[in-house]
Amino acid sequence: MRKTIVSVTLLCLLAAGCDQKSSVDQGASSPIDGAATPGPAKSSSVKALVLADNYTPTFALQVRSQRHEAAGAKFRHVVITEYLDMDAPEVIATIQSDLASHGFAVAAPVAHGDATRLVGKKEGLQFFADVHDSPTVELQAENARGIVSFTWMDGDSR
Repeated sequence: MRKTIVSVTLLCLLAAGCDQKSSVDQGASSPIDGAATPGPAKSSSVKALVLADNYTPTFALQVRSQRHEAAGAKFRHVVITEYLDMDAPEVIATIQSDLASHGFAVAAPVAHGDATRLVGKKEGLQFFADVHDSPTVELQAENARGIVSFTWMDGDSR
C-alpha cells in the first residue's frame, strides 16, 4: 500500500513537471530570460519620437519608456531613450544644436548627478535632456552607448 501511495505521488509530480515544461515549450516566457517583459523594437525610427514643441532628435536612439502624467493644469512628460553609435560628447553637441535650431535658448551643459544636463527654454517651456554615459541600468540595444532622459511640462496630454 505504501509503495502505491509513493508511486501515485511521484506520478503526479512527474505529470505536473511535464505540464510546466510543455507550457514553456509552447512559448510561455520566464522572467529570467527577459522575454516576459516586452522590450522596445531593436531598431527605432528617430522620426517616430516627437518631444516638446515638436522637437525631434536627429541622432539614432531607441525608446526605453515614455510617461505622461498630469501635474496640476499641465502635463509632465518623461521619455527615456538609449543613444546609439555615438559617444556622450557627440550626443550632447547634437542635442544643443537640435534645440538651438528649433528655437530654444540652450544653456551650457552642467553636471547633474551622474549625468550631463542640458536645459532649453522657449516661450515659457523648459526642456531638460540628461545624458548618462555610464548608466547604472543594463542597456537594451546592442549598439547603445548610454541613456538620454528627456523631461518637460506643457499643456499637451499626448
